[in-house]
Amino acid sequence: MSSYQYTPIDSHELQIRVLHILPRSHRATCYTPQLDGLSDQGYSESSHHDSRVSCTLHVVSLKDNPEYHALSYCWGDPDLSRAKILLDETEIEVTTSLEQALRTFRHESIPMVFWADAICINQNDPDDKAEQIKLMRDIYTCASFLDVFLGGGTTETDEAMDSTLTIGQAAFDAGIFSVTVDSMRDCEFYIREDHEGYGFNRPKLDDPLADLKRSLYELAMDIGFNFPYLGWYEIGKRDY
Repeated sequence: MSSYQYTPIDSHELQIRVLHILPRSHRATCYTPQLDGLSDQGYSESSHHDSRVSCTLHVVSLKDNPEYHALSYCWGDPDLSRAKILLDETEIEVTTSLEQALRTFRHESIPMVFWADAICINQNDPDDKAEQIKLMRDIYTCASFLDVFLGGGTTETDEAMDSTLTIGQAAFDAGIFSVTVDSMRDCEFYIREDHEGYGFNRPKLDDPLADLKRSLYELAMDIGFNFPYLGWYEIGKRDY
């Protein structure tokens, strides 16, 4: 991105650059980015390139508690896959994965404010990179939202994400939040002793884990497949 002229920033003042992804309906000659509406999660992914992604870059200080989304995505091989976007009306090249992410999170009518390392850090300036890397923890901690882009969607991935939402709602309805670290560790005994799948999850009248087992059993039945209980044991080891 050697053709783009970056504005110097002062890392000692906790300054960073944020990217305003202009909406599809913007007019570059008269549009002024606004920060309002940041929390509107009205993202939409375009299946075709209806227009080039256009952005503007702005300097802010973390001391002022700016609202922005921090973007996490796969860089990919910068030498194999490149795409062009407009940054302050200057054409620059970015990785295809980043262009897809910006296009995905672009709103129909309002600007979206993001921090994306490949653009917000001057990759051609070693000093800028060194200073901004020191602020990475603060940048992600102070972000209003953290958005993870896994790549362009397909029919299969859309179905998988829909299934994840279904499973998550079923887990919530089944009382999965009542599961504790200790209760999942106690389940390890039943996992080792029972080789018939969901059988250990059928509660007995004198079973001290009856509530936990009933929740997991109902969840497994609701979503129509046998639960990987060893996986749940690993989940249960986390601090909640």
